[in-house]
Amino acid sequence: MSLTSVVALTAAAAAGTILPIALPYRPTGQYLIGNAHSTIQIEAFVDLFCGDARAEYFMWKGLKTDPTWNQSISEVGLRFHVLVEPFHPWSFTAAVGAQTAAAHSADAFFSFAEACWTNSGDFVQHWGDQHYPLANLAEVQVVAKLSQFAVAAGLTETAFYNGMTNRSTAGGTNPWAVAREAWKQAVARGAASSPWYFVNGVPYFAAGDAAHPGAQAWLSLIKQLVDKQ
Repeated sequence: MSLTSVVALTAAAAAGTILPIALPYRPTGQYLIGNAHSTIQIEAFVDLFCGDARAEYFMWKGLKTDPTWNQSISEVGLRFHVLVEPFHPWSFTAAVGAQTAAAHSADAFFSFAEACWTNSGDFVQHWGDQHYPLANLAEVQVVAKLSQFAVAAGLTETAFYNGMTNRSTAGGTNPWAVAREAWKQAVARGAASSPWYFVNGVPYFAAGDAAHPGAQAWLSLIKQLVDKQ
């Protein structure tokens, strides 16, 4: 879908227009920290070929085991959603792969996502702020590369290819349909770039740098929220 379509859908959401979005059969996203019962809910919308999202993910993964974080970790649920940015080539294909992995387990989802971020140079060329698909890289080659990440995450190759090729929208429960609706849900909520955060349902932007609040900024915010419980 074009960037114009992204803007149009975002504008429609802001205006209160009812968008043709199917209700998810269960809450979307995967928890890296905590769960749905945690007092403080943080949601991160991320593109799997986005360098900023990669940096944020590994920051959170480090905080998860940081001793200074232990005091508050029981209060926090951190959930990752896949956000497809149209200017990142192969982003939707990777999103379908991530949903295929998520259907296997949350651990498989994060293993697959890490592999996408770590190996993004196999799919995308970064020239400053511009992103281009690697020359002569066909979709079948992209899926073959992604299948290696899925198998390493614990899926069988057959299960991964079944998830990638089933494009029936019946029931909306196959990975392709889930990835498609997840993108619509993200845009309808106002997530416009990667990473994009919500804290307890409210968009959160740290002062100075919305894309990189930084570990200390997050720890400070979480402490403030925990202290108010």
